[in-house]
Amino acid sequence: MSFQNTVLVHAPVGRDAELVVLILAQAGLLASPVRGLSEILHLAKAGNAGALLMTAEAFSRPAIEDLSQALGEQPHWSDLPVLILVPGGRESALIGHLESSLLPLPNLTLLERPIRPVTLTSVARNALRSRSRQYEVQRIMNEQEQTALAMMQSEKLVAVGRLASSIAHEINNPLEAVTNLLYLMQGEPNLPQAARDYLQTADRELARVSQIASQTLRFHRQSTSATLVRPESLLNEVLEIYNTRLTNSHVSITRQYQADLQVTCYEGDIRQVLSNLVGNAFDVMRNGGALRLRTRELTWWATGERGVMFTVADDGSGMNEVTQKRLFEAFYSTKGIQGTGLGLWISKRIVHKHRGHVLVRSRMENGHGTVFQVWLPYALADSAKEAWHTDDVDESC
Repeated sequence: MSFQNTVLVHAPVGRDAELVVLILAQAGLLASPVRGLSEILHLAKAGNAGALLMTAEAFSRPAIEDLSQALGEQPHWSDLPVLILVPGGRESALIGHLESSLLPLPNLTLLERPIRPVTLTSVARNALRSRSRQYEVQRIMNEQEQTALAMMQSEKLVAVGRLASSIAHEINNPLEAVTNLLYLMQGEPNLPQAARDYLQTADRELARVSQIASQTLRFHRQSTSATLVRPESLLNEVLEIYNTRLTNSHVSITRQYQADLQVTCYEGDIRQVLSNLVGNAFDVMRNGGALRLRTRELTWWATGERGVMFTVADDGSGMNEVTQKRLFEAFYSTKGIQGTGLGLWISKRIVHKHRGHVLVRSRMENGHGTVFQVWLPYALADSAKEAWHTDDVDESC
């Protein structure tokens, strides 16, 4: 349970806790009584409290040492406000030694009793306001850390793409040389038929290697300008990249492409999106299954704008509700160390930059699996020219 906006009150003697909670509640502040010191220490150590308000009767020397240790173990961003009600008048002399022990506590405020309700609520409100700024600092720090990690991962992905492109480019020359030699060998008049058949098989396989290399070059080459492309060509090029995996995975492919569709987009980026979706589908169908690919014209219901809908559907194990809610979070992955948790996060932003939408539905019953849909408008958004990571994304679509 979160107590980030709550004053936790620990007063073990009499009705002090009840009265303090009532006074703060009447002033519109959240307050909750806490009976045991151990719970106070746990929440203080975790930084999970708006403020602590305690009475002097709650303290002994060991209790002060325990609280001091717990406050010292707070997260680095946390400086939990501690308000302590101490007796006034003659009674204050009796606990002078206690006050001197309390003073070293961080972010401490001593309030002498009897205290006016307006003073108590004012001090508590200021403590909560100060605490809320600490939580805001924590949120900003977490966001900055996430962004930095995402940029590092993105740079790694770009480096891998460049390496793949370099390798594909470099093997083209020796491939061409070997292909020419095979052609010359097939022209030998005294060549046995069996050897000629072997050479033809080798020639076909080399042609397939060359095609894979060409597809790899195209796949990783980033578009510098938007182009008019056929939606089915993007899906077919992605399948070419996964051709070997498709052969070994016992996955059947069903393609339903509407004819004569064209859409303007940054094809390298959209190809990356479709590759993520197809790759994820293969991952959940390791023992075989059916992959359904579809393109069709669709008018977006909310705006009446025409565009193209890509559908990638599998009959794998599906996803539970928790996974579906966190699907597009950065670094959230169900693949363990094999996943970066960035594929769908980046994909959502790429589609957003094209003023498009990503939809997903999934059921864990046998045979249902997961359906991803990507809708792109015919009219390319100007925002697609911007870097995907510099803009906020509406995750509600």
